[in-house]
Amino acid sequence: MMVQSGKRPTRRGAAMVEAAIILPAFLTLCLGVIDLGIAVFQNHAVAEASRQTARIASVHGSMAPSGWAGGPWGPTAYSAAGNAGDAYATAIQNSGAMSGLNPANVTIAITWIDGGNNGQNGNRVQASISTTWTPLITYVFGTRTVNLTATSIMPIAH
Repeated sequence: MMVQSGKRPTRRGAAMVEAAIILPAFLTLCLGVIDLGIAVFQNHAVAEASRQTARIASVHGSMAPSGWAGGPWGPTAYSAAGNAGDAYATAIQNSGAMSGLNPANVTIAITWIDGGNNGQNGNRVQASISTTWTPLITYVFGTRTVNLTATSIMPIAH
């Protein structure tokens, strides 16, 4: 017959070893979730900036007053990177369309699809916004930037 002693085997330090194994995976998962949330926000900010830019360009049709934010825009294509400082970029940035984005990393492209800026002819304007975004997790696993781009098309309002 076997006699059991009242002593249990000691497990000193077992919790520390388990924590050392699980903690890096848990922290990486948490950082990934935060990073995904920032990515969704940045993607939404780029999409909203393209919508707002298309809206601003659509109200600067051929009937826009000459002294109002650069007067009528188009039908010549426009493209600018960063803080261009011209009437187009200034009007877009002053409207708040670039909120949530770093204006130095943003590229704005406006194209008049139908070749004119007259709303009565049914002309349309296309605005494309692109920017780069660097995920936080890449600082751990290597630097990589992601290009975010959005395009919106609107009819010219007036």
